[in-house]
Amino acid sequence: MSAHLERGQLLLQQGKYDLAERELRAALSEDPDLATAHALLALALSGQDKQSPALDEARQAVHLEPDDDFHYYVLAIVHLEREEHKQATTAIEEALALDPEDADYMAVRGRLYFAEHKWTEALGMADRALAVEPDHTGAMNLRMRVQTQLGQREDARESMQAALARDPDNAETHANHGWALLHDNDTRGALEAFRDALAAAGLFEKDLPRATDRLTDLSY
Repeated sequence: MSAHLERGQLLLQQGKYDLAERELRAALSEDPDLATAHALLALALSGQDKQSPALDEARQAVHLEPDDDFHYYVLAIVHLEREEHKQATTAIEEALALDPEDADYMAVRGRLYFAEHKWTEALGMADRALAVEPDHTGAMNLRMRVQTQLGQREDARESMQAALARDPDNAETHANHGWALLHDNDTRGALEAFRDALAAAGLFEKDLPRATDRLTDLSY
């Protein structure tokens, strides 16, 4: 594996998207047809909200290796970030056709069902993902969100506790907990959960008062 590709992948896992982009572009300068580098670069660009070039890179990865399920998954992620749900669905279903047992792919398909308000299908995908990978945080969060929508408050609470036990610093889990508490009209608890989400997302302490003031406005 290219040293630049390996470093780029590690930086991407750490959420250091700008540094990952630099390493992945260096890898592509050595081998412009390295499909994996194009796919990872798409994720690095998407993480910086550079969605148009991210889409170009994801499409290039699929073009170079059209039989690789991961590249379709990346394409689905980018389309999902662009709120292009139809295209995202097409891409993730292609990924699942190539590898029907991947928990990440199932979780993304479930998110798309959720976006369409298809609660039963979304919950089914979350449960399928968790059957494959019981500690999949994304699937846990998806299940919690669906259970909240279905009014299954106790089940949602248990899902939230399991997700936080698995990954106590996950910003998405804290945010979903906040929305669940808002459904229960617990604005104080929701605000605290949103504070935890902001902290987990890496905001500086000086930013928290301004951000949580805005959340307070939204919650009443």
